[in-house]
Amino acid sequence: GAIIDSVPFFSLCDDTTTQLLLSVLKPKIFLPTDIIAHQGEVGTEMYLIERGQVLVSSQDDAIPYCTLGKGDYFGESCLLGATVRVAKVTALTYCDCFVLSKDDYNDVMSTCDAPTRRNIDNALADAVRRKTRQNTNINRNITDFPKCRRQTVSETLTEAAVTVPGLKARYSPESVFRRSWDVVILLCYGYNAW
Repeated sequence: GAIIDSVPFFSLCDDTTTQLLLSVLKPKIFLPTDIIAHQGEVGTEMYLIERGQVLVSSQDDAIPYCTLGKGDYFGESCLLGATVRVAKVTALTYCDCFVLSKDDYNDVMSTCDAPTRRNIDNALADAVRRKTRQNTNINRNITDFPKCRRQTVSETLTEAAVTVPGLKARYSPESVFRRSWDVVILLCYGYNAW
């Protein structure tokens, strides 16, 4: 339950609801530079990051909003209703995520009593408002102060994927282990896509 415990608005759930949420989560693997979500598309899934890092940015990558890692989540606004994604999310490293679909969330929440569901939905709406306000402030700062843009966006997404702070390669890209691992990841990715 640690993945669910990392989401503040799910802390209001009782043990039964938490177990139900865990049972409907689906694992999904993303490779570096995979686009997980496009700005402007209708969201139907929330993502919980188990391992790896993602970049949340504007559609053209001109404005980076934040980098998310283990224990973070995104896409939660879709759980409230039909919403359009407000940012693009790109994998910077190999990412293991759990996906909670809107339909599965609604099925689980239908087992909760009305006051509990209302409290969870209110906490969820507050979290979405905070993120929206933060992204709006970042957009305004970068638009109003061009110097911020030059200092913030000094490298391309490809360069950012190569130089993620704090991460060091354990194996060289040419090693047999690394090539084998890449094949395993691609097979898993293909299996999930199938």
